[in-house]
Amino acid sequence: MNIKIENTQGNLFGPSGAFNIASGASATGTNSSMVINGVTVENQSNNFTINGIQFNLRQTMTDTATLRVESDIDGVVANIKGFIDKYNETIDAINAKLSEERYRDYLPLTDEQKKDMKDTDIKLWEEKAKSGLLRSDPLLSGIVDKMRQALYTPVSGLRSDMDSLIEIGITTGGYWEKGKLHLDESKLRDALAKDPNAVAKLFTVFSDDKNTDNNGIAVRLYNVIKSGMDSITDKAGGGDYQLYDNSLLGKQVRDINDRISIMEDQLKSIEDRYYRQFTQMEQAIAAMNQQSMWLSQQLGMGGQG
Repeated sequence: MNIKIENTQGNLFGPSGAFNIASGASATGTNSSMVINGVTVENQSNNFTINGIQFNLRQTMTDTATLRVESDIDGVVANIKGFIDKYNETIDAINAKLSEERYRDYLPLTDEQKKDMKDTDIKLWEEKAKSGLLRSDPLLSGIVDKMRQALYTPVSGLRSDMDSLIEIGITTGGYWEKGKLHLDESKLRDALAKDPNAVAKLFTVFSDDKNTDNNGIAVRLYNVIKSGMDSITDKAGGGDYQLYDNSLLGKQVRDINDRISIMEDQLKSIEDRYYRQFTQMEQAIAAMNQQSMWLSQQLGMGGQG
């Protein structure tokens, strides 16, 4: 970079200027330069990043400086704790639905029934009516089983002492906890100090092949949950996020609605037929009454003669 100084107005620069810098003087900038492990690195700026490390050069140095880069173990531990908490929350939510009590006496309310009820009573009733709808649901149970399998199966291709969660201090509790995770923080910290990259791979390694054992724990869980959500959408629909519900339940609802429409048309046709028959019957009765009256009149007249 070449910088040239000139006066465009006034005499700030020049031999008699305030800065005592000659007008027209110029200076050429040089790149910053430093030697890292025997390799000279130059940059046009004093601020730059190499391999994720940010350098900010402030002054010239002739002495050798030693840089020591360490992993943020506290940050990693916090992230893994957050992962465990979210996993346990998810497992608790699913297990709660799988074991929720079913109240079979509380049927869905009709619009007519709701007219005679208070809003609070309607809310309480509908909570009972919806309770237990997913009890022992095979789809949700399958998702939970696959999530557990994703956690417990060792990750192929990693060192044997870093290929499963138990090796870094993450275990499950008793059977009554239904798969909740627990953390031995000291064991996790030891694993991170020993080989942080191996711990990272345990969660994040990704493989393009169909063998799920080659994927990390987080990758497996993502695939299981995504597959489960797709299955739920296929069965129950995507709710407000789906323009057209082509799910199994959606098709069944449309089929029932179509059958209701057909039955309503049939009912209307039967009503019309009965109405026509009733009208014809009334007309026939009226004609018979007229004939009866005529016969009565004729017989009455004959008797008088």
